[in-house]
Amino acid sequence: MRSELHRKRIRGGSMTQQHTIDVCGRHYAVQVYQYAGNVWIADGVFLGHQLRTRGSTAKKAVSAWQNAALRQVPHMSANLGV
Repeated sequence: MRSELHRKRIRGGSMTQQHTIDVCGRHYAVQVYQYAGNVWIADGVFLGHQLRTRGSTAKKAVSAWQNAALRQVPHMSANLGV
């Protein structure tokens, strides 16, 4: 998993970070931001579907996003006829 340090301010003064996540050899851009004191959100598009996960830290939110994407791989492959 690779993290890029692209950051920008979002409403409420929070910072958002862009992470690049590897899923089965493909890279996906995921935005991560702090929603509340100990609630972080990872949000990105995986194979045309929006995935949004949360965690108590940015790292845990990103890890949850990657795991959610990996769980979608067999499901997506079946729908694509692969």
